[in-house]
Formats: sequence, structure tokens, C-alpha cells
Amino acid sequence: MPVASAWPEYGGGRRASFEADTLSWITNTELFPPKLYFLSKLPAEIDFGETAAVVAMALTLSFLATLYPSWRAARLDPVDVLRYG
Repeated sequence: MPVASAWPEYGGGRRASFEADTLSWITNTELFPPKLYFLSKLPAEIDFGETAAVVAMALTLSFLATLYPSWRAARLDPVDVLRYG
């Protein structure tokens, strides 16, 4: 049974509330009992722009981190590497 949001002014968090309600329904338990916590819903809002920026930065930094080792490996002679290991 869904409970009213503890912070209605956020207005976001609908997806997090849905996920919390679904987890509560699947496990047949109350995820955030009001006697223990001061919130009954997760006040979370997932912003597509921020998520896309984080993914783009992670991919860019991962690519940049591979450039120097690959440049060094490309300068090596494979025979010398196999011979002297």
C-alpha cells in the first residue's frame, strides 16, 4: 500500500518511489518503516543530462588513459619484447 511522500515539494522521485514500492511488494516487507525513518519514499530525481555527462566523462577519461600505454607499446619491436620479455 503506497504511503504519501515525506517531501511533496520535491515532486521528482516518482521512479524511486515506484521502485521502493515494488521492492516492498516483492519482499512483502515495509522498506522504510515510519517508526525508524523520517521518510517513507526516496526523494530522488534522476536527471538525464547529469547521467549523460557522467557517462561521457567516464568514457572520455577511459579512452585518454589508454593512449599513453598504447603509444608506448606501438613503439616496441615485438621480437625484442618476446626475446627479453
